[in-house]
Amino acid sequence: MIYVVGVIGFFGGFALGLMILSFLLRHVDRETLLTDKHIKWKYGLLTWIIAALASYCSVYSYKFYFM
Repeated sequence: MIYVVGVIGFFGGFALGLMILSFLLRHVDRETLLTDKHIKWKYGLLTWIIAALASYCSVYSYKFYFM
């Protein structure tokens, strides 16, 4: 069951990361998004970090409240 909670937390964190990413990059034009590799690494990594943290927090919360 803890794996299910971790996967749900990861998907939720990934969605949250993409929402934050769309907010942060709302004024950047499409050509810059497609060509600038610095943006891909910086903001792409941010999304994965938020997803991993959300997964960790959901597993920790599950352990704290249900175990």
